[in-house]
Amino acid sequence: MKRPELPGPDCDIECITEPVAFTPPPLVQGDLFDGGLNQVLNMMPELVDRAKQKPASIRRLAKALGIDEKAARKLYEQAIQIHDHREAYQRYLRCKEYWDWRRSPEAGIEIDRYRAEMDELFRSAAEVPVRHYVEIHHVDQEVARLLDSGFWDAGGGYYGPMDWLVDMGVITRKDVEILLKRGYLRVTQGDPETLLTDYAYPEQAMGRWLDDRIRCGECKAVLDYNLVGLNHKLGRTEEAHYRCLTCLGLSEEQAYSIIGRYKSSGCPLFV
Repeated sequence: MKRPELPGPDCDIECITEPVAFTPPPLVQGDLFDGGLNQVLNMMPELVDRAKQKPASIRRLAKALGIDEKAARKLYEQAIQIHDHREAYQRYLRCKEYWDWRRSPEAGIEIDRYRAEMDELFRSAAEVPVRHYVEIHHVDQEVARLLDSGFWDAGGGYYGPMDWLVDMGVITRKDVEILLKRGYLRVTQGDPETLLTDYAYPEQAMGRWLDDRIRCGECKAVLDYNLVGLNHKLGRTEEAHYRCLTCLGLSEEQAYSIIGRYKSSGCPLFV
């Protein structure tokens, strides 16, 4: 059995990621004989969409059907099972060709071959010596917003090989310089002097879910790390008061002269 094309970007990804049912759900008796089950089933999409808690849903069903909560709970539990089964079966039907192949002996052979290839890839990677292990502490939110990569926006940390960060494109050379200067990055294994030179850092890093970069309080121009540092040195320590060079009334030559002096003195606000 030939493997079908995997669902494209227009496919409902739930067909692959959510549970599926390969058999149709049971039939429900007519309204006169189901004791209100059909009515509850008709209400289930609304209850699920509203993400109601189970007790609240049961109380609502009891009121709508004029029954006690014990009977409503029994109907609810029956209905949710049938509803979930219907949803799962519809997901199977939408990607039927893929799931029929996925359950075939041919699929098992292909998956085993893929796993063996991945095992060999990981084994080979483990034989490559790691040049640096680094530890990155929880990054301050203002600093995170000044990095090229949005990977650190959530304030998370990292411990592991530097190669992974570079290969995954979640850090640039400038990011490393900033994190080193501010004390967020520490080399725990390897030569710290070669951290900036041993890797082909990406020109661009992982993008941001939200454009939350720091901007000039007047013209809304995006500010980089050194410009924010310059604002701090000019006494503007709150984000609302940060300004770009134009709004500060400084030329690039003046700014570079000031920044250069602070950089040469080892100030962590500049890279």
